[in-house]
Amino acid sequence: MSVFKVFISYSWCDSEKRSAVYNALKSIDQIEIDYDDKIVGYDDDNIWKKIYDGVSEADAIIVLLTKSSMSSSAVLDEVARAHDRGLSFITVVEKDEDISSGSESHKIPVYLRYKKHLMYSSGEGHDAFVDDLSREVRNIAGKGPRLALKELSKLRNIVTGKSCVKVLDMVLSRVISQAGMEASDILKQSYEINLGTEFDFLNRAAPLFASAQKVFAITISSVSSFWTDYKNISNAVDYLLAQKGEIIRIFVFDSPVAMLKYREILDANYCQYGDRGGAVFVTSVERYLSHIVNPFSGAVNKCDLLKSDFGVLEYGGQNKLFAWLRDSYLGFRPSNNPPKELLIDVGRFRSSLRMMKAECRSGYSDKFNVWLWDGEMANRENLKKCVETFFGEAPGSVVHLVLFKKYDEELASVIARVRHNISSLTDYYGVNSVGFNCDDVWYGQNMVDLEEYDAYTRGVLRHDKEYRYLLYMRLPTKADLHGWYQYEKHSLMREEIYVKLVKSVRSLYDRIRKLKKGGQAIELTSSDVNVEIKKIYSEIEARVSKKMVRMDYQDIERVESMMSIHPYPFLEKYKSVANVESFDTAK
Repeated sequence: MSVFKVFISYSWCDSEKRSAVYNALKSIDQIEIDYDDKIVGYDDDNIWKKIYDGVSEADAIIVLLTKSSMSSSAVLDEVARAHDRGLSFITVVEKDEDISSGSESHKIPVYLRYKKHLMYSSGEGHDAFVDDLSREVRNIAGKGPRLALKELSKLRNIVTGKSCVKVLDMVLSRVISQAGMEASDILKQSYEINLGTEFDFLNRAAPLFASAQKVFAITISSVSSFWTDYKNISNAVDYLLAQKGEIIRIFVFDSPVAMLKYREILDANYCQYGDRGGAVFVTSVERYLSHIVNPFSGAVNKCDLLKSDFGVLEYGGQNKLFAWLRDSYLGFRPSNNPPKELLIDVGRFRSSLRMMKAECRSGYSDKFNVWLWDGEMANRENLKKCVETFFGEAPGSVVHLVLFKKYDEELASVIARVRHNISSLTDYYGVNSVGFNCDDVWYGQNMVDLEEYDAYTRGVLRHDKEYRYLLYMRLPTKADLHGWYQYEKHSLMREEIYVKLVKSVRSLYDRIRKLKKGGQAIELTSSDVNVEIKKIYSEIEARVSKKMVRMDYQDIERVESMMSIHPYPFLEKYKSVANVESFDTAK
């Protein structure tokens, strides 16, 4: 538990009462008590600064409300300072003293005037006062960490310090400003805050880029979700508008769909800096990993580079920062000390992008494996050619279907269990270690009693009642399908379903286990054993095929059919804020 600091504000005429309060507080553990005489020496030249610092560093303030203290400008100033910092107040009034009337009563601040005061007594009732005071302090300290407005005051002083780097001041100012508004809403009991990662990133990243004279950056489309978050579009536009230096950025896409959806974002980036001495490049994940990163990254597993956006920001002279965005983390540090997990050679990284900008004139560059995004991309054919260059007629996702004829509640239970086992292979963060990825798995029952009428012919559309259950899996690639078939537990799941479909296959599976010497996973050396096992598996499939059908399909993504994909709406918002009239994009 951290120490809870309490400051006692009182008039020197009430020193005896202050001593009584101090003594009462000393019995409470983890409490640090300050007052003027304790923190200021008699020969101190800066008395008031030390007193004000004592108030600023406190978590709560105890005010001895007497006629003397309400006549003290020092006490009133301490109280006002504590209120400005959002501190908790405990007010103490001497028993039988009426402070609500008289010439000084109007000086009591409104936020203290109507509080419930603790009644101090030096005689009878003193023990009760000590108990009440101790209880009140413990209640405040037990509420946990407050949003300390006093810390904002300290940070403001740091921000104005001449020794700080300007860009770091700007980031700090943005964070402090946001925290100040949040604190104000909390105190008003009217609180609403955007907790999204995108908002937090944009709030901090904009000032980093605003002061940069040069930026060399990599943007992974699957990482930079803030570009496509419509709720944060205004913040994303402000973030882009802040980038006014010489900027070279490579956008990396994992699919043709992602590239086409980004085209308005790419157009806006070109308008902002690509047409003003900078450059916007696009490439695919495959070419990024196989060609582009080799000169500047020593990462053993190049795929780790797909988890982070990163860039080098130059502010003039020797002031350079390395900034990166990974998952929900934004970081920046001196450019000579990038994160070890990225293994980026900053010098070679900057040189590679500089050379890319100097030598790429338009369209695709075989040398650098990038496409220069410019005003010509408004032409539909140029856009199509760009996508085809990187992706062509790319094989898409794979669908694995298993349809079952038999109606059996036990079978349904087994299939449902298999479905949940498949779902559990990928954890909450999308990570698995089983050798394949599965985007979706679904299990359902045929609605055999459903009949619908065709709206045009009025004919009855009847369902095939033969297949009662369906197990559906969608996998990203054909390689993932192979991984599913080779997965060690796949055969066990399949056996469980097959035995429910056709009980007689259980003996065939037992026969296979005997041939494998008790089911142990050993290398089979006898060709006769191999032949026998294959015959048994063929017999199992033949028996089960009368009860189920298995099918695998793969989507073929043709660029021409994808050209009608709507992009994320970004350009019009950017143009309205930036007052850009030119550069009409392909629709």
